Amino acid sequence: MSDKKIVTVFGATGAAGGSVARYFLKDGTFAVRAVTRNTSSAAAKALKAQGAEIVEADLSKPQTIPATLVGAYGVSANTDFWALLPHYGQDAAKTQAAEEAQGVALVDAAKAAGVKHFVWFTLPHANPVIPHFESKYQVELHLKASGVPYTTFYNAFYYENLVNEGFGMIKRLADGTLSLEIPTPADVHIPVYSVGQTGGWILSILKNPSEYIGKHVDAVVELITTKRIAAILSKTLHVTLKAKDVSKEEFEAMGTAGDLVAQEVFLIYPWFMKYAQPSNSVFDQAASRKVFPDASTFEEFVQSNDEFRKAIAKI
Repeated sequence: MSDKKIVTVFGATGAAGGSVARYFLKDGTFAVRAVTRNTSSAAAKALKAQGAEIVEADLSKPQTIPATLVGAYGVSANTDFWALLPHYGQDAAKTQAAEEAQGVALVDAAKAAGVKHFVWFTLPHANPVIPHFESKYQVELHLKASGVPYTTFYNAFYYENLVNEGFGMIKRLADGTLSLEIPTPADVHIPVYSVGQTGGWILSILKNPSEYIGKHVDAVVELITTKRIAAILSKTLHVTLKAKDVSKEEFEAMGTAGDLVAQEVFLIYPWFMKYAQPSNSVFDQAASRKVFPDASTFEEFVQSNDEFRKAIAKI
């Protein structure tokens, strides 16, 4: 029987949670209990092969959560608004309420189990309200009032989102060149990092409780414009890729679009413009790098990530 402290990782077969599980398994300080809805998935089997304990739970069924926390020292907890959205008829308000309920259930179960350090993936409050921000923010408030020792964690826009087929951010044009189509004016800075390195921050947080309990940590490596992203991709991959600019009129039209995702994006980027530009950023990049010094810049990520480069080549 291992005498290592147990860390329960929710969303362990997803992008962020999977990174947390892998970093912890490689480090070896903690025993990893990976939570998934499907213990038979390839991702779950891969984690088991690396030494993780695999347990099944569904955050939409609160009664399944307590068993995942028996004897746990720490928790890495995140929820997924976008995965819930189709289950609530693309209704943002209902999805917000459902995600908040999941997070509250996690906090309550952690309190009952006597968890000593709870890391919550949060997002800031915004005005006007951004539903997938607000749900996580309300859970943050509940966590802070609960008495459970906590660290809140903000993870920024993923580098990996650029090649996510569901987002379609990079497209090949008829002339063979590539177009970067992030729906924001090309001179607006976006806070970014690699989701594959999420575990680096969470591992540092849980290994240093005296430094991070009661604190907030950002995973923001740099603030970058779509023009700069396009320039780095063009130079590093030796391709012709340009950022498509979005006019003010085109951008504002997204706010009245019938597409809920477009509406959410419309709400997100004004927040970026107000709080994430070099002159007014609320993100302390130096502090973020202090937590995880090995974090890759976007250019370093493109140079080193074979999977990302292969995905670009297939577009």
